[in-house]
Amino acid sequence: MKLTVKRQSKTNDDFNTLIECDVMNINISSLTNVSAAAAGKAPYYLSAFESGGLVTTTELYMDSQWLRWQVNHKAGSELVLSMFDAEGNSGGVLDTIFTVAGMSNSSCLAPSPAPLSPPTIVPNITDTLGTCQTWGLYVSGGSPPYTISMVVAGSTAITNYTVPQGVGLFSYINTSLPDKRVLGGRPFSDSADCESCPNVVFRSVPPR
Repeated sequence: MKLTVKRQSKTNDDFNTLIECDVMNINISSLTNVSAAAAGKAPYYLSAFESGGLVTTTELYMDSQWLRWQVNHKAGSELVLSMFDAEGNSGGVLDTIFTVAGMSNSSCLAPSPAPLSPPTIVPNITDTLGTCQTWGLYVSGGSPPYTISMVVAGSTAITNYTVPQGVGLFSYINTSLPDKRVLGGRPFSDSADCESCPNVVFRSVPPR
């Protein structure tokens, strides 16, 4: 599957700015064009990973011939967008880092409720990380074992890792290409799905 985001009011699809509470056209297509089944199975879900902020996952709704998604992050946010279908198949991660601009009406935004005893994640590096360099993420709180999602802009899928019971440090070897934005976050456990836990982010750089 392939994810494409389009504006309703503009034909130019080469953009990197989203408008707060604006409704976007979402297109899901097959990478192979072999069959309609290759485009996944509805319903579809879009995850918006906010740099240094929260992740939201929203079920896309159909309006006329388009799937729709409303921008539900506040102005000033930087977002990486990903999609998956009803069977958990990934539609990839868009390479674009979207910046959210403000508008006069922000009524669509709602505060995310804090989960009970949420886990926290603290990185040892928050700026740049060389290819093949190790990134350490310290996770605590909640009820282990934890699962951590790694999101690389432009990749074909999100990778989930399980941190073993009794271990609070997760080490990630950076295999992404230089100048790619990488987010690690949404640590969740069996007691709290951490919708309100902030993501941590770095920018991949050439080997040091």
